[in-house]
Order: sequence, then C-alpha cells, then structure tokens
Amino acid sequence: MARARQCKPNVVKLKAVPEEAGALSWDKYEVGDFVSLDQYVVKTPGRLPTGFGRESFVNMFHGGTIFRDAALKYIYVQKQVSLGASETVNAKMRFEEWL
Repeated sequence: MARARQCKPNVVKLKAVPEEAGALSWDKYEVGDFVSLDQYVVKTPGRLPTGFGRESFVNMFHGGTIFRDAALKYIYVQKQVSLGASETVNAKMRFEEWL
C-alpha cells in the first residue's frame, strides 16, 4: 500500500468533424421526406382522456408510436390502445396532418 501511486487514465477525447455533421439527414431537407418511427409498450395501462377511470383493461392505453422527422427534428408521440396495424396507420395519418 505504501508504494501505490495514482495512474493517469488513458482517455482519448474526440472532436466532431464539421464536414460530417448531419450525415444522416444531409440530403433530406424537405419536411416528411425522411421519417423514423418506433413503437413502445407500457407495462401499466393508462387511462383514456375521455373516460372517468371506469373503462375496461382492454380499452386502456397499452403503448404508442414515436415519430421523428429528420428535416425538422420534431418528435411526435401518439398513444395507442393496441399496437395493431390499423391503429398504427391511423397514428401515421394523424402525424402527417400534424406536420
């Protein structure tokens, strides 16, 4: 213990290259040209805004879809009762109207 010394960490700091900033969206300038989406599932179902807390377990929010536009860098979250194809397509249409 008497001979223990502090070692310098081998940390390398990287700097961002300005020419490569925004490489994923450099040619996606128009709104709606490049949209990413992902779905999430919640463990505890959520209440609907129109209900009074007495809706059945099946009619509660069980997840949703997250949309991100590369040009505007806006994020839009749409909650869904089920993660089926019909509700996902309706969420996509609501996102396009919102854009």
